[in-house]
Amino acid sequence: MEAGRSLFGGNAIFRDIFQAGTRDDVDHVVIAVPLAYKFNRKSKSKKNPGALVPAEELTYEDALGQVCALFDHARVAFSYTVTILGY
Repeated sequence: MEAGRSLFGGNAIFRDIFQAGTRDDVDHVVIAVPLAYKFNRKSKSKKNPGALVPAEELTYEDALGQVCALFDHARVAFSYTVTILGY
């Protein structure tokens, strides 16, 4: 299961995918990511610089798009399949 690190910051979803490729006994990988990740971000407005404002990243859609792009690419061949679960 990945949360905020799945796409921004650590790109943990790519680490999980490539670590699975180093194992001989993996046929299928399931990665669970949140549908959206809510957090506070520092404001960049001139009126109130540095104030914390609510923000949201659509992590499931981003994860699904990146994994589909990686697995649909002709140059990269994986010996296993991946399922992305949104929670």
